[in-house]
Amino acid sequence: MTVITGVVVVSGEETILDEAEGEYFLNYELGSLSGLKYNDVNANGVLDEAIDTPWDGSDIPITVMLFKDGVQIDADVIDSADGTFEFTGLEPGVYEVTEIIPEGKDIKTAADTTLEVTVVSGENTEMVEFFLNYVEAAGPVIIGPEVTPQVQGELPQTGMDMLPLVLAAGLLMLLGLMALMLGLIRFSTSS
Repeated sequence: MTVITGVVVVSGEETILDEAEGEYFLNYELGSLSGLKYNDVNANGVLDEAIDTPWDGSDIPITVMLFKDGVQIDADVIDSADGTFEFTGLEPGVYEVTEIIPEGKDIKTAADTTLEVTVVSGENTEMVEFFLNYVEAAGPVIIGPEVTPQVQGELPQTGMDMLPLVLAAGLLMLLGLMALMLGLIRFSTSS
């Protein structure tokens, strides 16, 4: 309740409260604050509306906390598939909204985890900034015991190391063909 004292009212005259003297009544309406949290599908730290989707809190719930002047005022858990959060019954002023990443989850932060917002009297303030997070992709899944490849003996050599062997094999084949030809010639002349 606001009480103004010391006002002099003169008979027959209009008395106007003086704003300069602090003689006025100020009132405000409570406001609210709402926002969205997104899954940064491509983990680039930017909201890509064609790619990124609202955070599905039904899978991994995330808590959003509201602070004013360093004191926690409220908290909301994003636990539905639309990624929304809301705080109501707020006095006008500047608030800090902070997301709390649950422990034990592979959630990475792609943007700020604390945002500053001004709530206006009697209005729902929709946050123009938002929280972006992504779930780190799981590594490959290995089924069964890991098997180490084993090589028995030495692997054959390749390339120029093998040139003498290739030439020797070619020479042996040529000699074999010549012996076969001579055998055929002798056989045909003896018959």
